[in-house]
Amino acid sequence: MPLTARYTIQADPLTLATPTEGLFAGGDAVTGPKNFIEALAAGRKAALSIHRYLSGVDMRLNREDEGGRAKRVSLPLDRVESKPRVNEPVLDLEERRNSFKEVTLMPCKEEILQEASRCLHCGACHQCDTCMLQCPEGAITKTEAGYVIQYEKCTGCRVCVQECPTSAIEMPAVGACIGCGFCLKRFECPSMIRGEDGRVKIDRSTCVDCGLCLQVCCQEGIFQTGE
Repeated sequence: MPLTARYTIQADPLTLATPTEGLFAGGDAVTGPKNFIEALAAGRKAALSIHRYLSGVDMRLNREDEGGRAKRVSLPLDRVESKPRVNEPVLDLEERRNSFKEVTLMPCKEEILQEASRCLHCGACHQCDTCMLQCPEGAITKTEAGYVIQYEKCTGCRVCVQECPTSAIEMPAVGACIGCGFCLKRFECPSMIRGEDGRVKIDRSTCVDCGLCLQVCCQEGIFQTGE
C-alpha cells in the first residue's frame, strides 16, 4: 500500500480513497495523531464514499463543503482565573507488577467537576448573563429558550461582544462612530460632543489625549494619530 513521507497511508482528502482500487482509509493512519472527533468524522466520510463507490455514484460530487470548519476565537484571557490541572490518580507501582489492573484510575467526583470547571467554553454561550448585565441599554433579556435582543433598544454599541468571556457573540466593528453614545454614558469628557447627526465629535482644542475614549469605544471608531 502506498505510504506518504510520514509513513501514513496515502488517501484522497476529499473521499479518503487510496490508490488501491476499492480501498479506503481514514483516521490516524492517514492524518497522523489527531483527536477522537476527527477520527469519527473520517469514518463518516469514508462510509459515504464507500456507499457511493458501491452505488456507482461520483464520490467527489458536491463534497467540497463537507464537514466542520475550524474557527479562531479570541478570548479575554486576562479575565480568566488560572487553575491547575487535576492530576489523575495512578495505581501504585508494586500493585502493577503482579496484576492486570488499570494503571490510570478515575478521579473522584469533586476532582472531575474541578477539571470540568477549567473549560473556557471557547466560542460557545454558557449563559453566564454577562451580556445581559453589561448591556447599557437593557436590550438583552433572558428566557427559557436563551437570550433575546430587543432591537428597538439596541444601539449597536458592541459592549456585549467585548464583554462576552467566550466570544460567543458576533458583531463586526464598523470602525467609525455610529452614534451609540456609549462613550458619553461611560464617562463625562468635556471634549466629547454629540453632533447634529448623533455622532460623537472630539474637540481637539480641549482634548488632552488621555486615551480613555479609545478604550471605551467598542466600535473602534476612535483613532489616535501621531499629531
